[in-house]
Amino acid sequence: MHTSNETATHEVPRSSIAAQREDRGPPAIVLDHVSKHYASAGRVVHALQDCTLSIAQGELFGLFGPNGAGKSTLINLLSTLISPSDGQAAVCGYDVSREAGQVRRCIG
Repeated sequence: MHTSNETATHEVPRSSIAAQREDRGPPAIVLDHVSKHYASAGRVVHALQDCTLSIAQGELFGLFGPNGAGKSTLINLLSTLISPSDGQAAVCGYDVSREAGQVRRCIG
């Protein structure tokens, strides 16, 4: 029982999600303002525009969107099949454009 002279101290518990993220180390995937565009029939097609995200190791992540939203472009980029037009992307800490071999070893 607390009286008016006693000070109650309450420790705020750390979120279990935050704790898991701290324990997982560096992110598995990092995208920093990544864009991909193609020239097609005399015009520019923006397949992926200014995508920024970070996915922690062990984190479950879903990629949803309508046809033409850039899902396949993003997967092709992360698996080093294509390079970004702008921005930077890394998988397992390796740049997908400059360190494609290391990325491929990491993802199997």
